[in-house]
Parts: sequence; structure tokens; C-alpha cells
Amino acid sequence: MIKNTLLILGLFISLCSSAQMPGDTIIVNTFNYGSGTRDSMIQFPNNPAIRYEKVLMLYNMRCKNGLVSPGIAGQTNIGCGEWDYSCNTYITDSSRVDSSMSTRASHTISNFTGSSFPYITTPYYNKYQYAQTSTAATIIAENQYVVGLGALSLNEVLNANQKSGRSQYLFTQAELVAAGVTTGNISGIILNALTASTVNFLKVTIKHTAQTSLNASTPEINGFTETYYANTTFTVGANRLQFNTPFNWDGLSNIIIDFSFTNSTPMAALLLQGSMNSSISGLYTNNDYYINTAGGIVGSIPTAPLSSISSQMTVAFWSRGNAGISSVATSIIEGADASMNRQLNIHLPWSNANIY
Repeated sequence: MIKNTLLILGLFISLCSSAQMPGDTIIVNTFNYGSGTRDSMIQFPNNPAIRYEKVLMLYNMRCKNGLVSPGIAGQTNIGCGEWDYSCNTYITDSSRVDSSMSTRASHTISNFTGSSFPYITTPYYNKYQYAQTSTAATIIAENQYVVGLGALSLNEVLNANQKSGRSQYLFTQAELVAAGVTTGNISGIILNALTASTVNFLKVTIKHTAQTSLNASTPEINGFTETYYANTTFTVGANRLQFNTPFNWDGLSNIIIDFSFTNSTPMAALLLQGSMNSSISGLYTNNDYYINTAGGIVGSIPTAPLSSISSQMTVAFWSRGNAGISSVATSIIEGADASMNRQLNIHLPWSNANIY
């Protein structure tokens, strides 16, 4: 138990100035035995011309009645005991800040200046709803016509072992008439499969055209009528695609039938019977797939096709973003040379919402 307190603090300061010599001492009296307080603020001598090099502090302890308590039970309250001391000395400089509380935000959000930012603690997914049409019509009577000899095995029509694909086939008015097709509604087509597979989001669209052959540089992309749209499983043999909307053929024009599909994962190769034609009657492309960067996907582009590029490049693509989250700093594409020095970069967008 503390019974006595420090009452004397001596400051011995050596100084060097024009009025004093090295080794001189300034004494500042603090507590003494008659002090009535246990603590006090002692002013340090304020003289900017004096440089202090050493501070000596002298402590004396006052024991009650000048007695010392022996380490004997019942006699520890006579005077000073072995542990009866406690002295805390603080040196402060009012012109300086020793330490102060500083706070900052635990999180920072690029390009956001508000005070409240909505967030979720579970993964967020975009959900897209697609309306497919399945037709189960009861056929009372119909006419079927065979166009072509079907001597070839074609995998380009619906290249199901790719993630996506699209193809177009031209049928002339002369071919249709020769097969027996007459003016009016075409309510479906039958494709003869040599292998089994599945194509999802299979869409069949048809249009009239005056073209007698197809050109890959200028494919037809507008004016089609959607006739079929459904996930479709093909079996070996005849596979009927019953149209949800019949196509009304005018009996005078050529027609283009457009097939497209999208698979989340590649399926087995699908081979369909077809025939040879003297003109260019078919076009196809495949794996025209999108990249979803929401999960931070990183992919590499083959560099061999770019070896002839020296100073100019054109990059074209469609981008669809979420207005609520797409303002973060993003690099959609980046190209580097052999020394890994960046030569091409597209920020879409950067943190200031600008595209560079």
C-alpha cells in the first residue's frame, strides 16, 4: 500500500550560451516535503538561446514519521515498505504533437463519393429469361418435298461440338419448284442426322431474297422471320423441326434458311445429310461466343496471327455492362511485347468512368 509520495524533483541542466559556460547547471525546484499536492505541472525554463544537453531528475521519498516498515505481518503499515513508491514523469512540448488519434475508412470504393454504398454478402448472378416456343401440332395432312440428293455428310450446318454457331443456306425458286414446293406456308423442315447430338437455343429463321448465291463478305442479317426456337436433341435418322410460325413463301423468290445455336458446353459432333451445288449456297461460322468477365476471367489471345502488325491495329467488339457495377477500373484487353512492355491496352472503363 502506498503511504508516501514523491515531493522533491530536482532538474539539473547543463547549458551553453553567452551567459553561461559548458557544465553550468540550472536547478528547478518542484515538490518539497511541505507540498500539499501529489502532482503538479512544472514549467521548464523557456530561453530559446539556451541549448540543453542533459536533464537530471532527483527523486527523494518521504516516509511516514521517518520510519521503515519491516517485512513482518502486522507491521507493514509503520512507514515505508519495500514496494511503496510510484512516480510517473511526463515531458511535454506544447508546440509539438506527440500523438493524436487518426481515423480513416476501412474500405474505399473507386469513383464513389457517397456516404452509403449498397452491398450483398452472397454471390450475385445475372439471370436471363428466354422464351422458347415448342409446337406440338396435330398434323391431319401435309405434303413433304425433298430438296437435294443428300449424298454428303455435313458438320457445318449445326456444329454442335462448338459453343455456338450460325449457318445460312440458299434455296432457289427453281430448286423449290423442281422439288414440288408450291406457294403458301412452309410449316417445318426435316433434317436427316447421321449422328446424335444436342443443340441448345436452336433458332431457325427464313427470308425471301433475290440473291442467287451467298457472299461471306456481305451476309444477309436482316429481314428474317423466326419460325423455330427451342433446345433440340437430334437422333440418328429424320428429325422434324415443326415451325411455331409458318413461313409464307411467295412462290417467286429464292429463300435463305438461317440456323443458329448456343451451347454452354460443346456437345457431340452433329453430322447432317446434304448435297453439292454448283453455286455458293451455304455459309457458316462457329464459336462466335461471348466472354463473361464478371468473375475476373483472364484469357490469352494467340499471337501468331498478329505477327505482321507493326504500328496500327483495329479492335472491334460489343460490350454489355451493368450500369451499377461497371465503373470500376477495368482492362478489357492488354497486349505486351516480348519484353513484357505494354503496347496495347483498353480500359473499359477506368476508375474515372472514362474509356481509354
